[in-house]
Parts: sequence; structure tokens; C-alpha cells
Amino acid sequence: MTKSQVRVLHAFNLYGNPSEIWGFRLLEAFESVGVAPGVVTTQYWPGNFPDKSWPIYHLPLLSDYHPQARLRRQLSYLLTPRLLVAPLRAGDWHLLHAHFGPAGWRFAPLAERLGIPLVVSFYGTDYQALPFRRPIWRRRYADLFRRAACLLAEGPHGVGLLQDMGCPSEKIHIQRLGVQPGEAPDWDAPRPPGGLRLVQVASFVEKKGQEDALRAFALALPDCPGATLTLAGDGGARRRGMADLARGLGVQDQVFIQDFIPHSQLRRYLTRFDVFIHPSRTARDLDSEGGIPTILFEAMAAGLPVISTRHCDIPALIEHGRHGFLAPERDPAALSAAIRQFHQMTDSERLVLRKAARAQVTENYCFNAFNYSNII
Repeated sequence: MTKSQVRVLHAFNLYGNPSEIWGFRLLEAFESVGVAPGVVTTQYWPGNFPDKSWPIYHLPLLSDYHPQARLRRQLSYLLTPRLLVAPLRAGDWHLLHAHFGPAGWRFAPLAERLGIPLVVSFYGTDYQALPFRRPIWRRRYADLFRRAACLLAEGPHGVGLLQDMGCPSEKIHIQRLGVQPGEAPDWDAPRPPGGLRLVQVASFVEKKGQEDALRAFALALPDCPGATLTLAGDGGARRRGMADLARGLGVQDQVFIQDFIPHSQLRRYLTRFDVFIHPSRTARDLDSEGGIPTILFEAMAAGLPVISTRHCDIPALIEHGRHGFLAPERDPAALSAAIRQFHQMTDSERLVLRKAARAQVTENYCFNAFNYSNII
């Protein structure tokens, strides 16, 4: 079977979430090498991603966000295979690739009814946080590891987490995320004059570490006159909490909190800044990045060196001192030292890091399609 004949059905519990455009980019990567993608999803937000020719099978019955969500979930587990098997069989799919552990477990019966192998990618919350919040998922994951032909992680840290949960090592492989080849933005446009401009673009959730970024900025600001920090993302109450914290730290005039930045505007937006800060950390409920936050690929491709943490697979992407600086998790003092170091750099010193950051992503972290040939 040649690549051009391979038809892979990608299963998502939610497809079209603007903050998960990496899923759309991954499907584009498969299409670019002749692997025909399709989408099956339980929740679909049309219009958020560019229109593509691949088919989308949407079953709104299966939404978890409903007053009778528990009953609907139970029905969906029973009905998904029966409702989808006929239309999907007509599409002659060769493999089902589920994204996130819960989607893998939910769609495993569908793969079995279609008689095709199941591949499941893990990303972050699905590793440790979900079994911590709902212990029933420990049993479900054991069942999933038995039924799936292959489990994918973004890097060695994710591989270790899957092994710790009991997944057989021979079933685990690495699937990197990244940027689209040839689509990295212009990175050498001159930055506007002024003080050091730091930015973080991420949903306002605990694992993204905006609180640590704010505290670090407040510690560094007396030594970095003219510096600013911009936090952009969605998050409701937690975003308002960061505004309150900025006022409490006395840096509200140097901190700007903005709404989510659509991907179509992100690359141009990032050229306004000098450094990307993203102090990821493990949340109290064990939620983590799992692999590498995809926003780091976008920032580095735009020529922004990064201040981040030694969290999950981030050290595999960022070499301390070469592409930016890494600090321990939940350590604002160490982060503030990195901010001061960037402030003290000359333009030529920053340019060295900017070039290295961009090259790391564009040369080593482009989206690539997983080779299914040993599974089909």
C-alpha cells in the first residue's frame, strides 16, 4: 500500500477549538505527504479553521456540555460505534487515529467494528490529571493500552508517563508537533524601540504559570526600567485574578492583559515583542503540558527567545543559554534573573539567541506525519 492510498480517520472529542489549531495543522501535515485525513468528532465548532476538503463526521448527540451530560456520555459510549460504522465503512478508512486519551477510549469500539487499527496520541491533561480527578480512567486506560495498536507521545517525558501508567513500551512511539515547513513568519523585522517587551500567549490555567511570570516581572522591574509584560489568552475568572495580582504587586501600569489572539493574527502579533515567557508548571491536580506547549514553536519561529521552565519536554526544545533560559518550576526568583539577563544584553547578543531559537524550530520541529506503514 502506497502513502497516497492511506486513508486515516482522526477522532477528536472536540474539533474546531481555536486554541487547538495544532490539530488542524497536524492534519495538513498528513495531507501534504499524501495521507488522506478525515475527522470524526463529538463536538464541532465550524468556521474556526480554514475550510478543507477532508470529510467531517459530527455527532452532536455526544456533547459532554449538557444538563444531562452524564446520561449522554453513557449513551454515547454505546451508540458511537453503531451510528458511525455504516457511513465510515463506506469511506474505506484504513486506520483510526484518536487525539487525547479519552477520545482513544471512546472511539476504540468504533475502530474494532470497522476492523481497523487504533492509534492514540496523548498530549497533557490526559496523562496524569484526568486519572487523578476521576480514578475510573485508570481502569479505562489499562483497557485502552490493551486495545490500541500504538500510543504516541510528543517526547521522552510523555513516553515515560505512558510507561508509568502501564502501557507496553513496544507500543509507544514519538510524534513531534511543530510548525508547518516553509510557513515560519519573517523573524528579522526590527523590533520597535523601547524597553524589554515580554509576552505570554496561553489560556489562563494553572499549568501555564502566568502567576509566576507576573511575580518574576515584579521582582525584575526595578532593575529593568521601561520593561513591559503582556499576557494574552482566554480564561475568565483566572484572567481577572491575574489583573488583581498585577495591582497587588504594583505593576499594573507595566502589565497588559489581552484576549485570546487568533492564530491568523499570531505571527504578526509576536513581532511586537522581544522575549516570550512561558513558565509552565505542574498544577495541583497534576495537569501538565505533557510534551511541549505548541505556542513555543510559534514564538521561536517568529524569532523570539524564550524564558521557560524545566517542565515535561520543554528542555528537549530549549537549550539553556542557547535558545533562551530555563528555570525550575514555580521559581519566580530564577525567572526574574533571566528577565534581568535579557534586559542587560546588547542587541547583537539578543540577535544570536533569536537566530538560534528560530533555527531550532524550523530545522528540527516541523510538523511531520507519523509513518503508519508498520501498523496498517
